Amino acid sequence: MNQDDPKELSEIGRSIDSLFARAEGVEGVPTGPSGADPSGGAASSVPEVDVAPEDGGQPDASAEPDLTSEPGPSSEETPGDPEPIPGELAPKQPEVGNVLSEAASDYLQAPVGERGEAESALRSAVEAARASGALDEIASNVDLLLLQAPGDPDVADLAGEFADAGVLARMVARLGRVMDEVDREPLIEAYVRLGGPIADSIADALTDTEDRMARKTYVAALAAFGSDGAQAIEKMLKDSRWFVVRNGVAVLGVVGGASAIEHLTGSLANEHAGVRRETVRSLAKVGGENAGLLVSSMLGDSDPEVRAEAARAVSALKAERGYKQLLEILKRGDEDEVIEQVLRALGGLGDASAVPAIEKRLKGSLFSSPAPGVRIAGLSALASIGTPYAVSLVEKAKADKDPEVSAAARQLLAGT
Repeated sequence: MNQDDPKELSEIGRSIDSLFARAEGVEGVPTGPSGADPSGGAASSVPEVDVAPEDGGQPDASAEPDLTSEPGPSSEETPGDPEPIPGELAPKQPEVGNVLSEAASDYLQAPVGERGEAESALRSAVEAARASGALDEIASNVDLLLLQAPGDPDVADLAGEFADAGVLARMVARLGRVMDEVDREPLIEAYVRLGGPIADSIADALTDTEDRMARKTYVAALAAFGSDGAQAIEKMLKDSRWFVVRNGVAVLGVVGGASAIEHLTGSLANEHAGVRRETVRSLAKVGGENAGLLVSSMLGDSDPEVRAEAARAVSALKAERGYKQLLEILKRGDEDEVIEQVLRALGGLGDASAVPAIEKRLKGSLFSSPAPGVRIAGLSALASIGTPYAVSLVEKAKADKDPEVSAAARQLLAGT
């Protein structure tokens, strides 16, 4: 660290505040459009997880109140001013944050082994800030300590001491608002040094937030926490709320590894279809022979969405164990969504022996014709298998009476 410029750390502290100010929309950060994979495949390595279940979830009643608003231009009460709420903390004074930032800067500039006086002053500044309700200022300066002394265990211990539950909640909320990955990654690396307490706070935030970008950030953060993240995930998997379990399963898809397979095997038996569906998705991300066997077993699940997800996973994992089950589904029939994914999975496996079954499904019967989506999925499968006869069936579809089907056939042939 450069010791020559006494203002350097104060400047860095203001930069950290500016980073979070931008993230909170002070300067207006545009958000990019949501991407979707038209082929039906996975669009991102980080799973989409929803926080609020359809049947309702309870907000966190223990959340810290917002104490970040600055006092008005005059300390005198005007006739229009509301009466203070009994027990409410007084608005914090701007100088509290300044004193705390200066104390943190002085502590970081002090030579190792000679920090006693600076540490005492910093502790006093933190307590004063806490008494005034300035939790955001404490969070900002904990960030400063962690980011500017990454290899110093004493600094990490002190930062951990200052980061009680209220401060951790503010830090995690701020992390969820940082949209730039270049800024986000160093913060996650710094937070890993705080271990289990902040990992648990991130898991709580993942459960409570409704912001999609924040959810992705929290999933990625828990994946970076190693054993501390694993313990936080295990707590999620044991939660009585199905949507919390589902979010934990989604994180396992990013973390991967043998332990993930073990946990995912258990969640396949969860009574809620949403958990089972997310488990199949995560198994497809983890990969491996065992994952292939597990997703193949879910082709017979009672829920059609789970069966459709299992068919996608069989294709992604090239799980040949599921081949016969896919053919059986084509033979007995299923909901259109499931049949579409089964056809695409057969195309992904590329076994030419599936062509007759696919052709039969596309012809339908005297009384009904397959939906356009089913027919397009079947043509896609035939094009993927690519035998001369399979391609000839796609050629014939160019003259189909349904313009959507004929257009799809031409597009598929253009890509072969």
